[in-house]
Amino acid sequence: DIIYPLKVIEDIQKENYNVWYPKTKEDFDLDEAIYAIKQSKMVILGISDEFAQNEICIEVFKLVKYTLKKNYLLIEFGDSSKWIKDPIFASVCGDVRVIMKDPKRYPFKIVEVIKS
Repeated sequence: DIIYPLKVIEDIQKENYNVWYPKTKEDFDLDEAIYAIKQSKMVILGISDEFAQNEICIEVFKLVKYTLKKNYLLIEFGDSSKWIKDPIFASVCGDVRVIMKDPKRYPFKIVEVIKS
């Protein structure tokens, strides 16, 4: 009963949007990510407690929000929202985020993501 981020990516791609993402953790290259972020019109950050505990993810978040100041959308995954209590993410508390936690609501939530 969880929503996989890859499902969201596939559904966004079905709407003819180009999506860059590393296929595996081992495939992640920071320079490639920076290039993709710079070229993007919008950055989608799939955020979760695991994201908030990963140093590289935090660096990407800071790059998007503070350095490059790119448009972004937060999509929240996972069972809990402990990440929002982390001071690093205090600046996004009031930001719009799509909460992808309930598979029954997925059809409505993916429309919200696409419209964004």
